[in-house]
Amino acid sequence: MVSRNFLGSLLLAFLLIVPSAHAVPMLSIVDSPGTFGSIPGGATNDILDDIYGSGVTSRSGYFGSNISLTEDATVTFTFLGFEAGFTNDFGLNLAGVGDIFTNQTSPQFPSPGSSVSYALGSGVLPFYFDIDSDRDTLTNGSNPNDFQGNSDINFFTSFDGNAAAQLGTSLVVFLDDGGASNDDNHDDMAVRVSVAPVPEPATLFLVGAGLIGLVGARRKYKKA
Repeated sequence: MVSRNFLGSLLLAFLLIVPSAHAVPMLSIVDSPGTFGSIPGGATNDILDDIYGSGVTSRSGYFGSNISLTEDATVTFTFLGFEAGFTNDFGLNLAGVGDIFTNQTSPQFPSPGSSVSYALGSGVLPFYFDIDSDRDTLTNGSNPNDFQGNSDINFFTSFDGNAAAQLGTSLVVFLDDGGASNDDNHDDMAVRVSVAPVPEPATLFLVGAGLIGLVGARRKYKKA
């Protein structure tokens, strides 16, 4: 018969490993959703079918939203593509980071699917787009609402899965850099943003302690 100590240790380890619900990080536009609509508003968007599949010509989401992180998390930024005459950059306003993705100039733009990850704190995500060789900058937290088509430089936000969602773990931001006579098609750069929990040292210590106890109990049980 399996000892009670062994079963107790097993249960303890399981409970310690299961993450608490409040620690699950989410991307959110709840506090600043903007206006629900769809892209493109003007000319053809040339990268939608590369992202969502052949034949996709439009995508729903939000104009004028600003994106926040509900909990500390590891945030991954993935370059999905671009179609732009301007030289544009995507980056983070963090010490030692700056530009991450650059199109058309040296260093060469990354291939679609290239990604980088950073541990970030809760609050407004500190990303930006530099437009037309740094002629202008668009910062998350100050994204204008282009629902009426009257904002030259802005980004459009669409959550993966349910495009009408305002909370989730993965979304795509579509830049419109105001070029090509303000074509308003939001395909000048697309970046996917996704999140995963950041392990807390205390949690890792407790999980380790629980597993050590489990191993010890199992050895003791085998000798009995």
